[in-house]
Amino acid sequence: MKKALLFFLASIILSLHVHSIFASGQADQIVSDEFLDEKQIVQQLFQERANLWNTLYEVPKDIRYYETELQRFSIDPLYTFDLESFRNAIEYPHDLEKVIAVNVLDINKAEYGNSVLRVEAVILWRMQGLNSNYEQEMNYEIFLRKEDDVWKLSDYSISQ
Repeated sequence: MKKALLFFLASIILSLHVHSIFASGQADQIVSDEFLDEKQIVQQLFQERANLWNTLYEVPKDIRYYETELQRFSIDPLYTFDLESFRNAIEYPHDLEKVIAVNVLDINKAEYGNSVLRVEAVILWRMQGLNSNYEQEMNYEIFLRKEDDVWKLSDYSISQ
């Protein structure tokens, strides 16, 4: 009788332990998928911005081209900053590092306001430097604003 009771209790404890492992795994999955939409939005916007910067390697275009393209995915104050940077790059050509790839690795936090989104993200940059290629992982605080039902980059800063 004692052996049967002991076996019964051991099997219950084992099943509870196995169940808690799987429940814990599911909880981790929920947390990591929590900001999936925000990750996709930030990924797309940073990719579009990197692609536009990379066009400076081609024959430089007229500033009106960059004005139009920037308006698709950015808004002030970043729009004005980028537009001035493109003006300078066109007027005073110099060697730029080319973005090979930009990957949003993780979103740590996302806070929504009235058509505003603040995101803390980890982004991995793969760059083609003047002498060699390299990777750099950076933490960002990113501000997005919704305009005409489209999320646009408003500003960002490097955080620690």
